[in-house]
Amino acid sequence: MQGINPYVGILNPQELIDLQEKQYDNIIPVEASIDANSSRDLTVNISSEGHFQLWYFTMGFTTLQAGPADNGINNIFCQLIDGAQTRTLFTGNVNAALIASPGRLRGNAGVGNPDEPLRLVYPFRYMFPRFGTIIMRCRNDHDFANTVSIAYYGTRIRTMD
Repeated sequence: MQGINPYVGILNPQELIDLQEKQYDNIIPVEASIDANSSRDLTVNISSEGHFQLWYFTMGFTTLQAGPADNGINNIFCQLIDGAQTRTLFTGNVNAALIASPGRLRGNAGVGNPDEPLRLVYPFRYMFPRFGTIIMRCRNDHDFANTVSIAYYGTRIRTMD
């Protein structure tokens, strides 16, 4: 039986092309500015095209403070939610510095501390159903608006109905 990895054991290019009609790698991006001392849901919709098996995500964020100087102090917190199931996948708010790769990005070129990239990718396996939503609830405890950018990497599993 063929697993979710479409390349395992397939040597025939036509079989691979046929399989890609059912599943293929997919990247879903989302980016937003979060006002000072507030929260915002960064929401992406899983289309009718099929379910989305998340494998991992990457995330970058700024740490601008009043001024707008970038002091490098991270006060961005996140919580991952399956909107279709109303299921919180992070038990609480997680400091973005613990899970974000590449991580903190300097908000103003030449102003403040340099980037502090986290080189590890945070794996997170979860199946989001078609017509569902991926929600990253982000809280910005800084005194200035900051930007959060996320890319969800996974496999799109098409439904044939």
